[in-house]
Amino acid sequence: MVADFGALSEPFKLPASFAPFGTNPPLIFSPSRAQDAARALGIQLPSHPPEIVGSLLWTAALYLGFSERVRWGTALNEKLRELLHKVLPSKIAESLSDSIHSLPFLFAGMAVDDLLMDSAGTSWALSTSLTASIWALVYELGRRDSERRAASRASVQEEEMEMW
Repeated sequence: MVADFGALSEPFKLPASFAPFGTNPPLIFSPSRAQDAARALGIQLPSHPPEIVGSLLWTAALYLGFSERVRWGTALNEKLRELLHKVLPSKIAESLSDSIHSLPFLFAGMAVDDLLMDSAGTSWALSTSLTASIWALVYELGRRDSERRAASRASVQEEEMEMW
């Protein structure tokens, strides 16, 4: 006998042995609740998987495409992290400040994806978002490698100066 668990977005039904603990609470982050919350805030959430994937790929491309020195709001993120460290434990403060710091990239990624979907179509928007995220990853890896090489070059020069 195979158990029927229903859709993934539906709450999991607990066995009858858990009945003394009360009924099943509704799923906190169900898609219908997310849509209701977005409507209350006046935000139009992407409703199709290609839109979600395209928006997230553009978000990653924009986030990685700007190095930390020129990334939007880096100084604000550091100040927010300092303020949150006074109130919250360090891990929670860092996670919260990083998630707030990524919000402009998320909104910009959604805007770029929406613009491309409206002007060029779904396949074009997805392909350009994938290409942009790959190029952003290559850029980020190159930037980190050049920083590492510059640091090792500086340490070699310091050692040579000490030898003289």
